[in-house]
Amino acid sequence: MSLSGLSFPYSAVNQCPKRVFFQHISRTFYNNEDKVILEDAGIWITPLDYLGIQPFSDVPVFKKALLAPQEGVYGGFPYYVPLRHLMRNSWYLPGPPPQVTTSPLEVKLLAKEWHNQVYTFKFLLSGPDHMTVYLSPASGVALLTSSLGPLYPIADHDGGDRVTYFIYYSHGVDTGPWELSLDLVAQSDLPAKSSLLDFAVAAQYIHGKESSSPFLKEVMHVTPDWIFANFWVDTYKSWSFTT
Repeated sequence: MSLSGLSFPYSAVNQCPKRVFFQHISRTFYNNEDKVILEDAGIWITPLDYLGIQPFSDVPVFKKALLAPQEGVYGGFPYYVPLRHLMRNSWYLPGPPPQVTTSPLEVKLLAKEWHNQVYTFKFLLSGPDHMTVYLSPASGVALLTSSLGPLYPIADHDGGDRVTYFIYYSHGVDTGPWELSLDLVAQSDLPAKSSLLDFAVAAQYIHGKESSSPFLKEVMHVTPDWIFANFWVDTYKSWSFTT
C-alpha cells in the first residue's frame, strides 16, 4: 500500500526539509556596441525537487514570483554550477537590485580581432573570489582555443544547435584582475552583423557582508521553517557579440 502524496512531505521537526536556492541578483544585458538593452533585478528561486514553489506559493511575497524565462547564454541566469539540465524550473521574484560595494564585477573587452576567419576576444575580469563565466559561440562558429587551455562543452539541452561552455573561477589570495582570451573560428565567411558569441559573467558573493541584502533578509524572514535555504548575492552581465 502506497501513501505517497497523501501527506505533506516537509518538516523542520522531523528533519525533512525542502531545499531551495535563493539568489538575490541583478542582471544587465549588452549588445555588440556595449549598450544596455535590458536590466532587471530580483530573487531567483531554484527549488531542488519537482514540486517547485507550489508548497510555499501561498506565502504572500511568493505570489509575485514568476516562472523565470530561460533566454540568453545558459538561460541568462547566474548558475553556480553547470546543472541547468537538472534544474528544469526556477522562479523570479522582482525586487530592488543588491547594492554591492566590495569587489564589484567589472568586465572589460581589451581586444576583438579578426584574421583569416579566426576571431580573438580578450577580456579583463575582476570581482569577488567566486565567479562563473558562460560562453556560447553562434551556430557555424567554434571555439578553437582559450588562454585556459582546452575547454569542454557542458550539457545544455535547451541550447539548440549551439555549444555552451562553463568556467568556474575561484581563488584564495586576491591576485587582481584576470585575463581571459578566446579564439573562435568561423566555418565560412560571415556577413556583417552576424551573431558570433554570447558571453556572460557572474560574480558570486557567497560569503561575507555582500552575501546578503535587506531584500533577501526580508524574504528569508517569511520563508517557512521547513525550507532549508542556501542564499547569496549575484551580479550578472551578458553580451551578444557580432561580426
